[in-house]
Amino acid sequence: VEGEWKHFGFDRGSALYGLARHPDLNEGTNDQFQETLRLEGSWRGGIATLSGAAQANAIQDDFSHDHDIELFEGTLTLQPNPGVAVEVGKKALKWGKGYAWSPVGFVERTKDPDNPTESREGFVMLTGDLIASFDSPLRTVALTPVVLPVDGALNNDFGTQDEVNLAAKLYLLAWDTDIDLMVLGNGSRTTRYGFDFSRNLTENFEIHGEWARIEANRRTVANPDGPNRKVEEDATNYLLGLRYLTESNMTIITEYFHQGTGYSEAEMRTFYDLAHQAVSSSSDSQLTRAKAAQSAGYGKSTPARNYGYVSISQKEPFDLLYWTPSVKSIINLDDFSFSVTPEIQYTGVEDLDLRLRLGYLHGGRFDEYGEKPNDYKLELLARHHF
Repeated sequence: VEGEWKHFGFDRGSALYGLARHPDLNEGTNDQFQETLRLEGSWRGGIATLSGAAQANAIQDDFSHDHDIELFEGTLTLQPNPGVAVEVGKKALKWGKGYAWSPVGFVERTKDPDNPTESREGFVMLTGDLIASFDSPLRTVALTPVVLPVDGALNNDFGTQDEVNLAAKLYLLAWDTDIDLMVLGNGSRTTRYGFDFSRNLTENFEIHGEWARIEANRRTVANPDGPNRKVEEDATNYLLGLRYLTESNMTIITEYFHQGTGYSEAEMRTFYDLAHQAVSSSSDSQLTRAKAAQSAGYGKSTPARNYGYVSISQKEPFDLLYWTPSVKSIINLDDFSFSVTPEIQYTGVEDLDLRLRLGYLHGGRFDEYGEKPNDYKLELLARHHF
């Protein structure tokens, strides 16, 4: 069970604030409260395992309130022997080695780089695992085929309707290096393929990377002077990261992410120009185009081409038991706007996690983090496991 309070300080001159709020309201802050109940369970009998995770949320702020109940995962697994398994149901796959982003996550919901470890809702699918081990430099091979159907009632937010999507991952543990090869066939989404790897260079120093090619990627590009343009082109996304653990238990993670499916700096500026024009003129046609472009991609958490990520956490500094301070930052490497989020976590009470964080955004006009709807966000979270 979880309770979370968020306090937002709005940037009332930003493009995304103008699209989200009516200018006559002119709000400066917003307090949001969220209560969450998450239930997880499993049952095992013989070769069969039933497992599931459901979550109920209630959210209210100064302007609205909402609630929902979602089945995040619910699967039946049959495993006649350790090297063979078949699974059917709603499942959240986790492909890729990246921490903040996963370019090769072809059959999963997109990570939130602000909260990359949080649970994500799965898709209904049929998967299998075939695993073989060897006494050689190639120690393990595993094949994971995936069948993911899409229609009006099933996985309808995955892409084009009335398709049966086929994907697969081949895992190799060779020469002490983890390697995955992935592919998603053409269907609800266009064909895409890629690979990832991770390797410990020393006991405390790991390197990881991902590469993905997306064929016929479709984007909506904003146009201040006329209808938004539809662009179709092949694109490449890739990530390279490092993880280092010091002798004092400090963990440092850095990643570089290139997103060929994202928007160039010029395309981002064009969208922000359109949004500012639409808000200032109150033109219905411009507001419609700006909001359509926002929904089509510009409103994503990281819509641009090039990003850097840094996370530093120190477990129990100065012998302060149960305290873990940390700081992380996401930098848009095209316009050099950024967010920085210091955080402190306390786990001194059994089965209770407490977390306090402050997110600060910095950027100028037409810069990504200068055009986000808020300047800062203060969060307090309490999570109890029972």
